[in-house]
Amino acid sequence: MRGRPWTGVHVRGTDKVHESPNLDKTFKDTTDFVDRIIELNPSIGIFLLTDSLPVIREFQNRYGGRLLFTQSRRSDSNQGVHQSGHDGVLIGEEVLVDTLLALKCDYFVGNRESNISMGISSLHPWPPGFIFLLGEKNIRGENLFLHRR
Repeated sequence: MRGRPWTGVHVRGTDKVHESPNLDKTFKDTTDFVDRIIELNPSIGIFLLTDSLPVIREFQNRYGGRLLFTQSRRSDSNQGVHQSGHDGVLIGEEVLVDTLLALKCDYFVGNRESNISMGISSLHPWPPGFIFLLGEKNIRGENLFLHRR
């Protein structure tokens, strides 16, 4: 990832469709934001964090060679990876690696209805205009310890 600016992008799929009825709109808003970031930064790479194989395919079709993602367990259905009998420790390690890589990015676009995106938003001092959290509702309230340092 060295030598190039990056935007981390977290897109939920799989079982999130049961929790977020407007997930398709959040996906469209996410790709609109990514398109705008690319317009402003034509050399930028995209680091994608997702649990969904269809999302990987869509991003590959849309963003081609600028896309990077880890080789993690993902689902091709509306059943979450964590619901599919996979080793929980291994899944947790994959999520942690993706999270740590996202924290190295210059920008971050995530889903405010996801714990992963909200964690990434708290673990890095993102300057204004460098993080975009999309979605219908915020899954957590303000935490004075985390948000008023």
